[in-house]
Amino acid sequence: MLAGCSSVGQDNVTAGTAGTSAAPVTAETAEAAETAEVPKTDGTEQTEVDESMNNTAQLVFHSFDGGGPEFSVVIADPEIASYGLRSDRRADSDSISTGSGYRVICTLTGLKPGRTNVTVQERSPIADNRDHIYTVTVGSDMSVTVDERGAFEAEGVLAGMKLLINDREVPGKWLWNDSTLELSYMLPVTAEMSMYGGFEQVGALTEDFSLPSSDKRITTLPGDIVLYSGDRLVLFYGSNTWEYTRLGIIDLPENELRELLGNGDVTVTICE
Repeated sequence: MLAGCSSVGQDNVTAGTAGTSAAPVTAETAEAAETAEVPKTDGTEQTEVDESMNNTAQLVFHSFDGGGPEFSVVIADPEIASYGLRSDRRADSDSISTGSGYRVICTLTGLKPGRTNVTVQERSPIADNRDHIYTVTVGSDMSVTVDERGAFEAEGVLAGMKLLINDREVPGKWLWNDSTLELSYMLPVTAEMSMYGGFEQVGALTEDFSLPSSDKRITTLPGDIVLYSGDRLVLFYGSNTWEYTRLGIIDLPENELRELLGNGDVTVTICE
């Protein structure tokens, strides 16, 4: 039995653009956010990105009174970027909740050039609990670019799936989609991986093994876990643009990813 496993088997978003499910942020919203009450933690069901100044970007979420989700924010490298949370208590026409809806705005400010991950933790006693992960890049001109990596299950079946690389358990998060759900029914799964292109490890899951896929042309970032052609697992320690189905993310700094994945072929196991 592998260490860390039980034996039981069974696109790119930049500052100034928004995801398809969220409404645009207006200058009026941004202005209101500057004067609104500041919560330490608040939550949401939708996200979008907007830019108000050259060295800031905003993530906008939706919540509601009476059990709406709450936020906390974790920045992997706080020397690269900082954050502030503010609420906009005006009527929220985008809210699908029955309670009094409002917006929560997270403003990310660039502090020095570099790249870091930002996790917005969404928690609610009556709704899904998710971790929204973004990669924030601060350019040499202090401009801020935000790449949305996805909303990952924070508890439940997928949150309990373990990822091992050469028998070492690494922190991983899994998107909720048809591919990962099907994968969870087939655990444990092992793939013999090979280095390719100087930016990824790729390997067949097993013979005659495939997952449902919904490939889209995306640009990956270090740490992305994707499915290629329905039957090949790909782990990135660099970047590539191609058609993939997103599965999850390895939550490690880039230098650790390159050390772990960029020095020879590896064996990957996904288990309970």
